Amino acid sequence: MKKVFFLLPALICTGLRAQQSTVAGGGNATGSGGTVSYSVGQISYKSPDSALITVGVQQPYEIIVLGKDELPGIQLLAYPNPVRNNLTLKNADDRDGSLTYSLSDITGKVLLSPAAFSGETLVAMQQYPPGIYLITICGSDKKIKTFKIIKK
Repeated sequence: MKKVFFLLPALICTGLRAQQSTVAGGGNATGSGGTVSYSVGQISYKSPDSALITVGVQQPYEIIVLGKDELPGIQLLAYPNPVRNNLTLKNADDRDGSLTYSLSDITGKVLLSPAAFSGETLVAMQQYPPGIYLITICGSDKKIKTFKIIKK
């Protein structure tokens, strides 16, 4: 009976620590571009709700700001999305203008240098591996719109 009373507080304390994590250090780094939160020291985390085991305390999430239409009179389309072979870029207004497009991967590496287009243009996507790509459309040295394209 004494052993039960001795072990009971130890088990309760263990259950209370289940929602905490011990790290060696951490903090926030703030700069002109934003704030980054970091922690150092925990090697893995097991979610109590599922059998998911991931690395670290702070789990990342993705925020992609694709921009806004700076020239509201221009209607641009990119289809099909997701794409397998060819992506169609279309200027729905069919306005003649000096529009260019460039293709980059999700890390920002430019894969296709700016190329001019008007009306409807096909972009060959066969040579690129499956992933997420960004098509940026510019006019008069000004970014007009960015499309997030999924390549299957």
